[in-house]
Amino acid sequence: MLSRRNLLLASAAAFTLRGGSTMTSKERVDRVCKGADVDRPPFSLWHHFLDDQKPGEQHARSTLQFHEKFHTGLVKVMSDYQYPKSKAEWYSLREEKNPFPEQIRALELIRDGLHGNAYFVETLFNPWKVAENLSSVDEVRKTPT
Repeated sequence: MLSRRNLLLASAAAFTLRGGSTMTSKERVDRVCKGADVDRPPFSLWHHFLDDQKPGEQHARSTLQFHEKFHTGLVKVMSDYQYPKSKAEWYSLREEKNPFPEQIRALELIRDGLHGNAYFVETLFNPWKVAENLSSVDEVRKTPT
């Protein structure tokens, strides 16, 4: 079975042996979406850097270094910052202005660090998963009284 580590190493080796890339990640993804030829197939995967206790600058640096090292076609941001917990029931919570300041800072730095040469996406969870993250699986499954 091919591990993620071996896939990344093989991808990096293939990139190096081919003498580098002739396209930016963004150009490659755009061309694939149009059905045009590319210098190599784009790929992406996510990785947890376990930066959740570190400032957004570190998470951005980890993400950008990963992209630069493995030449991913799409930068998949996997933030590990914890959801804010509340003592209120999950269904009665109210909007917070910026519950993820370090994550937002990291996304801004990643955007700027890519210089428009690659697309990036942040993980977005469905509403059920968000409710679980804000409280717990058991709390979400309870019937409100």
